[in-house]
Amino acid sequence: MNTHEKNIKNKKELTLNHVIDELHRFAQKSFPVEEITEFFQTTSIPLSQVNSYLFFSPLKYTRHLIHRSPDFELLYMCWSPGQKSPVHGHEGEKCWFRVEQGELQIVNYKLSDVNIPSKMSVDRAHVGYVDGPADIHLVENHTTERAISLHLYARPFDVCDVYDVTSQQVSKKKLTYDSVCSSFI
Repeated sequence: MNTHEKNIKNKKELTLNHVIDELHRFAQKSFPVEEITEFFQTTSIPLSQVNSYLFFSPLKYTRHLIHRSPDFELLYMCWSPGQKSPVHGHEGEKCWFRVEQGELQIVNYKLSDVNIPSKMSVDRAHVGYVDGPADIHLVENHTTERAISLHLYARPFDVCDVYDVTSQQVSKKKLTYDSVCSSFI
């Protein structure tokens, strides 16, 4: 068994409600980056708990709200092959993500030179952390398989900056959900 397989296999499975309770505790400590990152690396939520709220669209990636409070929001995103987000930032808020199924590619840009991106493939063994607005990026499913990712935003935001790399213009985009898991809110 390689390190990648051990990282996935050794995760402690938690119920969604347990994870939400833990995130409320982390909120009281202002979401310490190292602790949240370790929590995301060592725990998992069975997708069977949320599968009925998740769906894929042939037109765009989909965003599924699992829980929202004044301190944080927890979302799953579903990515069909070839789908990607616009280049965007997180409006100064902390964000963690992990791939629950499949593989995604993160393309990072620097505000000082958006013409030189760096790319990183992310699969189930990795947890990502983004602290905006310094980090702008896009997420894309560059594979032929579907992917699902889990995102934690410390302090929800309803609008984000979207960057057009070609024209070097910035616009505001209102964020929406494709489904809401109201039984967990």
